Amino acid sequence: MPTTEIDRGPAVPTASGLLFYPLDPRPEDIRAIDIATALANTCRWVGQLDRFYSVAQHSVLVSKACDPADALWGLLHDAHEAYVNDLTRAVKYLPGLEAYRTVCDNVQRAVCDRYGLPHEQPRSVTQADDDLCATEARDLIRVSGWLPKSGHLLSLRIVPLQIPEACAQFMDRFVTLTKGKL
Repeated sequence: MPTTEIDRGPAVPTASGLLFYPLDPRPEDIRAIDIATALANTCRWVGQLDRFYSVAQHSVLVSKACDPADALWGLLHDAHEAYVNDLTRAVKYLPGLEAYRTVCDNVQRAVCDRYGLPHEQPRSVTQADDDLCATEARDLIRVSGWLPKSGHLLSLRIVPLQIPEACAQFMDRFVTLTKGKL
């Protein structure tokens, strides 16, 4: 007998036409196109920018800035956000949000299992993510002189892509790194 939504909890309908159950995440329910589509449609910095800049584009840049051996982890480091929207760092780690963080962690583990990645995020990915945050703040945030406390500025200049281009760039990078394992 097929599993029902009641059995697995509430579901998120995905771009590929599947249902994803964030309270019961399974690797077989994860698709790269769903991740790319959702992240391309999600604005970084909780939308507090004067132009749209996607999590998909951020993920591609992290993938290129981290150690090449960790590039797929870098590309997928925010993949859980495709199924369980993210909160700003200023809120995400507050006391009382442990259950939310557990759901995010469980979804990210399922992503890692789907694509054969270790569960722990590599240091080079964390550093690249911090560096991108600082670089994004320099290039996209309109609070004069404000930069995150961690991370170093990268030499690249961030020019936000349109949603379709960000999605395509994410998928191109994914196919390159996985040799097409969707």
